[in-house]
Amino acid sequence: AYFVNRLTGRLISHYNVSIKKRLANLEGDKAMDLEEFNNAISGSVAFAAVMFLGTVFFRFAEQCQCPPDTPGCLNASYDQCMSTGGHAKGWGDSFYMSTITMTTVGFGDVVPTTTYGTIFCIAWMIVGVAATANFVSAWSSYFFQEESNDFFDITDHVEGVSEEQ
Repeated sequence: AYFVNRLTGRLISHYNVSIKKRLANLEGDKAMDLEEFNNAISGSVAFAAVMFLGTVFFRFAEQCQCPPDTPGCLNASYDQCMSTGGHAKGWGDSFYMSTITMTTVGFGDVVPTTTYGTIFCIAWMIVGVAATANFVSAWSSYFFQEESNDFFDITDHVEGVSEEQ
């Protein structure tokens, strides 16, 4: 788990550095003022990319799921699942599965049912949770920096008024 965590962290970090460089090239001289904003944008792009990957995978690879209260429902294939009382997963179900997984809620009502789905989920969940943590961290840093700047601007203004008197 330690090595997977380190590898995932490095991949996301490398991806964020790449996006930050592109944003800095577009901004020119204002790049230093927008560093926290660039971090937040790159974290958002990484989060959206991982969410999109999960949604597409669950839409096409996990097309049908047998409800827990349906005896005799078989998940062997899509046709067999549907003919024995299974529920077809649409884009909404796939997005829901991705969202509850990446935010670590995981109600257990929608789960991978195929071997490929389970294998994909093991890797995707680790990357997804790391992307979510990066997303939250980047936006938190941005808002904290903005709040700090506002505080110091007010403090500087008050000190300037005090010195004039």
